[in-house]
Amino acid sequence: MPLAVFTANDRYYVNESPISQPNQLLTVYARPGLLLNTFELGGPAIGVFARNPFEVFVWENNPEGLKLRLIDVEGQLVSDIFQRNGEELRAVAEIQSGFFAFLTDQALLRYNYNTGATTTVSNNVDADRMFYDDLSQHYYLASGSTLTQMSQGGDVISVSEFSSEVFWVGFDYNR
Repeated sequence: MPLAVFTANDRYYVNESPISQPNQLLTVYARPGLLLNTFELGGPAIGVFARNPFEVFVWENNPEGLKLRLIDVEGQLVSDIFQRNGEELRAVAEIQSGFFAFLTDQALLRYNYNTGATTTVSNNVDADRMFYDDLSQHYYLASGSTLTQMSQGGDVISVSEFSSEVFWVGFDYNR
């Protein structure tokens, strides 16, 4: 049963929950729909991002805590490269090549794959979803009907209330 679909490297990555197994699967398809490979995950994939034409970063919400895996799709190699035990991964965005912002149940953080460094943007976060605006470099954190705009440094810029739940935030770069 498909749970989420991601695109990277001109391929589709489908997070599936098999009925007969407790673990999640990440199935890789070529654009025309040709099945290329399947990888087992410990929990649902929250984001898939291209590292190079053959490898992808996979952010996983594992029951033990969030994990970042590097998957070589053609060589069928899976490497665990980053983990935070006991934290639930809620959202992730690639803000530069190999540089990620991610939201957990405890904080908003940034991770740099090239240096292995993790920095805390804000510990004062109560949100379910995160969106990142490349142009302004601001974070938008949604919790129910509340949308909080936050700067790169973690300062709250604005808080907006809507009449119903915030489902998606889009950015108009043609302004």
